[in-house]
Amino acid sequence: EVCLVSVITSAALYWAAVGRCVPEDDLPFDDRSVETLHLACPEGQVATLGSLTLPELDRTVKALLHARGHFPASDLALASFLFFGLACLTYGIAIPSGLFVPAIVTGATMGRLLGQALQLAPGLEETSPGA
Repeated sequence: EVCLVSVITSAALYWAAVGRCVPEDDLPFDDRSVETLHLACPEGQVATLGSLTLPELDRTVKALLHARGHFPASDLALASFLFFGLACLTYGIAIPSGLFVPAIVTGATMGRLLGQALQLAPGLEETSPGA
């Protein structure tokens, strides 16, 4: 059971990480606190969703709370769904697996998505989408 969950988790995070590549010049975030990953992208491009799902999760939370600019809404929604689904799956196995940080990441991605959506409202354009 544990091996199956490990394979599912690894496959899901890898699949999500190599999904979409964007040119480095067109990055949606303009902060170097976000660790950009090139993965299977062509030269000069980065995987934006991989930059959310694969680095150490404490760096992901810091980037979600403090990075300037916008993350693609589809990346935030997929990352929150992915982390929430994997946390639910992992919670069901009978080993101590550490669910605290994935829960924080799930909340940070959902909060960032809400913060970016609120910036579209009149009068809230100058608010920070993070913390």
